Amino acid sequence: MLYACVALPLVLRGHGQTLEQSPLADACFLQLQTNVSASETVEIVGHAFDLNSSANFATPARAHRLAKPLEPHAPRFIGSFLIFVACACAALWAAEICGISCASCACAESGRRAGQFAYLATSLLISVSHSLLLTVSLPLSAELGFSAAASGVLSSCPCLGGLLAQCLVIFARALLAQSFRGMRFGVALGLFLQAMAYVGFVLALWLPQVSNVSTTLVFALLVGFRSLGGFFGALANLSASWLAFEMTPSQELMDLQTANQACFGLGHCLGAVTSSLALVFLFHLSGMEQSSEIEAGAAPAMLFIALNVLLLAVVMLFVPRELEAGLQAECKKAAPEPSETLTLNESDQQVVFRTGVIYNIERSFSVGGIEVATTMISEVEFGFSPLTTGWIFGFIALASAVTNIMVAFSPAKIDSRSHMMLFQAGVGVLMSPFILDWWPWWSLYVADVLIMTLTNTANGIADGLVIMGVGPQGQGVSRQSYVNLKMLSMGAARLLAAPFVRGTVDTLGRNGYGVMQLLITLMGFCSIWKMHGIVSRKC
Repeated sequence: MLYACVALPLVLRGHGQTLEQSPLADACFLQLQTNVSASETVEIVGHAFDLNSSANFATPARAHRLAKPLEPHAPRFIGSFLIFVACACAALWAAEICGISCASCACAESGRRAGQFAYLATSLLISVSHSLLLTVSLPLSAELGFSAAASGVLSSCPCLGGLLAQCLVIFARALLAQSFRGMRFGVALGLFLQAMAYVGFVLALWLPQVSNVSTTLVFALLVGFRSLGGFFGALANLSASWLAFEMTPSQELMDLQTANQACFGLGHCLGAVTSSLALVFLFHLSGMEQSSEIEAGAAPAMLFIALNVLLLAVVMLFVPRELEAGLQAECKKAAPEPSETLTLNESDQQVVFRTGVIYNIERSFSVGGIEVATTMISEVEFGFSPLTTGWIFGFIALASAVTNIMVAFSPAKIDSRSHMMLFQAGVGVLMSPFILDWWPWWSLYVADVLIMTLTNTANGIADGLVIMGVGPQGQGVSRQSYVNLKMLSMGAARLLAAPFVRGTVDTLGRNGYGVMQLLITLMGFCSIWKMHGIVSRKC
């Protein structure tokens, strides 16, 4: 086989063909990529080309392009999937228009839980969308001819749409939050349009296969559709938060916010797992033997579309259209115990409100940095594949879920939760130095697990304390204003984190990124310390 590769330029020259024109050359490159490493390929072919300088061309780029041919099953499979999505959405909207729902024959408790589930699930989907392309954004951007910093933009652009949604929250509230039915419609509409935005993303990925367009236009379309998905996802999450607050008794608010932050933290890791699962189940089990960067980008987007449609079905079929009288009475009964209440004066409310927002900024930037930096270090420094990197984040997600379950079973008292919050934020600071390359390679992943799981749980407790401590809707520092500002700050932090951190790793290396993480987590710990002091004095 190696002899054939070396002799190929001579054979082609004898027949008056250049290597670029020969179909035999393509077949040779494909077989060569199968049997030898990339470095050996470039070396062998480079020697062969020296025999005829007129036949030289960019061998690594061509070998890379030919190594991943378009699978014949992919267009048919994706077309069938999109037709199924269209039929499912049409059936759900037809049922909504006709008033068909399972909520009318269910009890008030199940309707309330369905509304809370919609809030938690939309938060989960938002964070999944942020990290959906973590493991494939770097090779996909390279395939399109863009840098590592540009791959960070592709990874974080849903935050841009989320920021726009937060800026337009006043108009959204005027249109959707005036009635319970309007809130419910906002959730359904946001989920549906988010799914359609990702349908556009999948179609944009396949545009170069059917049309001669520039890669710059393709990259711009990918960023645009991802940003639209972030916009509509944030709209759905805002509407779901208004819906959940209407349906949740005051004594359950802290647990609800802790669970909500747990969903954010879990989703950050599940996004990478979604990529791996999509590559395994959507392509390999459908008869494909390999996947190109285009297919690797389409697979997680398709699985994300399916999750959106599934949640849309839950909202339309199980969340009641109106807040029933029995549910309203249930939300007002059972006054909370003194240990479950937090009464703050106006100045303390302002401080707790500010520190909660600051900690959300720090956490979002830190987690976003961990995602993109660990992915880049795993693939570039350690040589892990995108599939393996996705499973690594899956183990981090599992650890996060176990930690949040432990918190859920802890005593629901404000003072104990406050001490737990301070401890978890402190551990995050202590683990940051283990990101540096002074330790064994696995220390990076141990540090990531502890930082992401414990500090995300601390963030959920902090959110719950703020929600309980600030005044009701209509006052200066209300629950709704906190949720809106929290989402705005999280979106801004994650938007900046991906390109900034990948650029930092690219220029300053792993140690420069580690020092930055240490400073960020230390700043967040100072905010938690201040909040803990105020809460401890009031308990």
